[in-house]
Amino acid sequence: MTRSVSPRRDQRLHHDDRRDWMNPSECVANGTGSLTLEYFFYIVYLMANRDYLGEFEHIVVLALLRLGERAYGVTVRQEIELRVGREVSIGAIYATLDRLEAKGYVKSHLGDPTPERGGRSKRFFRVSAKGMAAVNRSHRALQRMTAGLAIVRSYS
Repeated sequence: MTRSVSPRRDQRLHHDDRRDWMNPSECVANGTGSLTLEYFFYIVYLMANRDYLGEFEHIVVLALLRLGERAYGVTVRQEIELRVGREVSIGAIYATLDRLEAKGYVKSHLGDPTPERGGRSKRFFRVSAKGMAAVNRSHRALQRMTAGLAIVRSYS
C-alpha cells in the first residue's frame, strides 16, 4: 500500500506512542473542523490492518464452508435464508464475496459454461487459509465475549 506521508512520519507509525503527532484534537486545531492529512493517513493505516470479519461477512464465510464445492452466489443466498432466516439480495451476496476475495479470505474460479445459463459460467467460491483463520478468530472472540453471560442463556 502506498502512503503519502513523509519518511520521518512513516517511521513513527511503527512506534507504540503515536500521541506526539497523531492527536485527534488536530481535527479542529486547523480551524476548519476537518481531519488533518496526517490523521487521515493514520486512520487509513489502522483500517488497512483490521483483520476480522463483520457480521454478514462471517455468515457468508460460514455458508461457503457448509456448501463446499457447490458454493456460488445463488446457493450462498439460499443457505443464508434457510439457516439464518434472513432474506438477502443477490447483490449483497456478490458485493460481500468480492470484498472477501479482495481481502484474501476467499478465492473464486469459473465453472464450465452451462446451456441452462445461456452458455455462461458459474463463479464458484471457496474459503482460503486466511479466511479460515479469520473465521476462527471471530468465533473465539464471540465465545470470549459471551462466556459467563447469564443473559445470553436466559434468552435462548
